[in-house]
This record gives sequence, structure tokens and C-alpha cells, in this order.
Amino acid sequence: MLVLVSIAIYYLPDFLGPSGGMVNVASGSLPRVASLKSPGPEDSGVGPGAPADESEMSCARLGWIETAERARSLVDSQPLAEEAGFRIEEVERELAPLHWVLIPPQPEAVALSQFRDIQRQGIDSYLVTEGENRNAISLGLFESRESAISVLEEKNVRILMRYWSTSPEIR
Repeated sequence: MLVLVSIAIYYLPDFLGPSGGMVNVASGSLPRVASLKSPGPEDSGVGPGAPADESEMSCARLGWIETAERARSLVDSQPLAEEAGFRIEEVERELAPLHWVLIPPQPEAVALSQFRDIQRQGIDSYLVTEGENRNAISLGLFESRESAISVLEEKNVRILMRYWSTSPEIR
């Protein structure tokens, strides 16, 4: 009896076919390339009314490149740049001012010692190595004054806070 039930279960999908709810998942053959359809203009992601032969456009924006000439040299050095149709556009935008929290400059040995001590405490900090604030310890640039003050209070150290307008010179 068990053998008859097993044979019936084995042949049942052939009798029911796909409409019976059982589908032969692994048929052992792949579709022919010629039978595969490429998406038409309505399925390709190009909006309605767009010509079928026009390729899809994309846009990317890079920033903080010093000059337009430098941007052109970067584009010209890329393979297939001409075919891709790169366009360089200079855009200027106003950025919010930043508040720089820093421990004032000190003699180099003192600054290094204090910097190492701050780093050991797990405080994210950077040693300024050049300019008028050489040997100062930076605790970060903050968009809001409130954020800068909360860092000052949290670290509980004597720190000088300066206001800087955002510009490419601050790195």
C-alpha cells in the first residue's frame, strides 16, 4: 500500500500540471538568449515621451576642487571622458559659520604632553601643527554654538572658542 501511495505522489504533479499549484522548479534547462526580451522604453526607466534611442542621463556633483581649471584637468585625465559628456559647472554656496573649540597654543613640549593626555582619555582631538594656532589642541568644528559649548562643559578644560566663517582655507 505504501508503495502505491509513493508512486501516486511521484506522478501527481505531471497529472495536475502548473495549474494544479505545483510547478517543476528545476527543469534542468535555461531559456535561450533569443527568447529573452529587453525592456522597452516604458520599462527602461526613461520617462514617458522620451525617445527610445536616448540614453539615460545621470548627475554627480563633486566639491571642494580649488579651481575650475583643476576640475577640467581631473575630467580630462579620465578614460572615456569625452564619450561620457562631462560638464563642469562652478557653484558657490553660502555655508553656515563654524565654531572652533581649541585649547590655546602652548610651548611644544607642554602641548604634546597635554595632547597625549587628552587622547588617552578617549577625547577626539587634533594637534594644530602650523599657522597662528601652532601647538593648539583642536577639539572640533561645530555648526552650532550650543554644540561647541556642550563640548566645553563636557571636557571641563580651559579652552578658547573661536568663531570662523566656513571657507576652503579651514581644513
